[in-house]
Amino acid sequence: MGTEIKSEDRGAARHRRRLTTAIKESLRELSIQLSLLNHHVSGRLELNDVDLDCLDLISRHGPLSPSALARRASAVGLSGPYRLTRSRQSTSTSLRSTRAPT
Repeated sequence: MGTEIKSEDRGAARHRRRLTTAIKESLRELSIQLSLLNHHVSGRLELNDVDLDCLDLISRHGPLSPSALARRASAVGLSGPYRLTRSRQSTSTSLRSTRAPT
């Protein structure tokens, strides 16, 4: 009787591992698809990917100061760290990654 229970436990554990692996693979695929969609949308709107992500943060959290936006962007892992840049020809301020493009 004890052997049957252990065998069932091992079978259940193996099934959970397979399900966990399948879920992780599905989440990775979803992440890739969302990244591609964001890239496509940002291209159509003539924005870079970071700008679109920042617009999402503003949409979710309401109006943010530039420094609060930079903190939130870094906190959620948006290709940070960030710094504010101001165009000399424009009064607009934008958020840019301080990392070199890859």
